[in-house]
Amino acid sequence: MAKADSPRRSLREVEDPQTFEDFLRQGIAWVKTLRQTLRPMARALQPEERAALGPFFPSALLSSIRIAFVDTMAQPPFLAGFEESRHGEALDFPAATGLSLGDTIVIKRSVRPEDQVWLPLLFHELVHSVQYEVLGGAEAFVPSYAQGLFATGFVYRKIPHEVQAYELQARFEEARDVGFSVEEEVRRSFGERSLGWEGTPP
Repeated sequence: MAKADSPRRSLREVEDPQTFEDFLRQGIAWVKTLRQTLRPMARALQPEERAALGPFFPSALLSSIRIAFVDTMAQPPFLAGFEESRHGEALDFPAATGLSLGDTIVIKRSVRPEDQVWLPLLFHELVHSVQYEVLGGAEAFVPSYAQGLFATGFVYRKIPHEVQAYELQARFEEARDVGFSVEEEVRRSFGERSLGWEGTPP
């Protein structure tokens, strides 16, 4: 949250091309820095998690993924001073339970692996991990996600990347024993880039 004496700025101001470019540059840097900070202390997927997710994601991806646990999801510093949009929830990072940084997934510690929501949450964030790779890493994912945010009027659940993640998550929850390729679904929506999953930084 912004401090009381912070200058208040509207997210609409970011629509200025130069301001938007600065906004994206800071967003990309934040993703990369957070990944570099958290990945060394993150864990690999457990065998039972890989078994459950294997029918949906490439094996090499599941091998590269690391999960980092945090007590709270911090609001990115570059968002300090921005007023919430009229829909509010779009940029409310502290309210999030999960976040994908490409090959590193951040999950709030209050969500435990034995919880019923664990695998659906992990699945959702893995969809974003595939989106990162298909689009070309943080340098492409962050601008693409931001453009979706602006195009939908700052409505989180209407951002194309989120629409797809929630739709595929729902398919997973409805029939976990019926596998399908998340990679193919993402490539149909976001491009035809070949997936490598070499564990390189986003």
